[in-house]
Amino acid sequence: MPTDNMQNYKSVIIDLKNQNTVKKNGKSITVSRLSNTNNKIYISNEVKIKPKQQQELDRDITAVLDILNVKDKSIQPMAVVISDYEMVNNAVASYNPVKNVVYIRQTILDYNKLIPLQEQLACPENKYSTLLHEYIHWSDAYRNKYSDFANADNYKDELKS
Repeated sequence: MPTDNMQNYKSVIIDLKNQNTVKKNGKSITVSRLSNTNNKIYISNEVKIKPKQQQELDRDITAVLDILNVKDKSIQPMAVVISDYEMVNNAVASYNPVKNVVYIRQTILDYNKLIPLQEQLACPENKYSTLLHEYIHWSDAYRNKYSDFANADNYKDELKS
């Protein structure tokens, strides 16, 4: 019987029928959709995620989208949780505008490890700072893609005028 101190987290349900292959640093990574989330979260086959981590990541992405005043959640990028090995470099997270994917290092799902990882970054004590930083890149790319000067030639012409 649950006590008042226990929290109920949604089970982690990995939808193996909803898979994609993403490339990171030249490596193909198979990822599957977490179907018990409100956001487009995918997970590498190399990553194990706990229900609490899933819920907190989903909630954090929602909070970041709210901070950025994103009303239409359907336009958000795919968030892909990958292992430290798959991330290859020392990045905590990264955004690929060509593929519209935010890569998230598995380690940041553990809040006790997140703060030391963000130590040299802006606002290291803020748990949203890394996700917000990457989603700002996404927001800029999205805005540029759908603006009047969406392609590079038009953008250069716009800058010259």
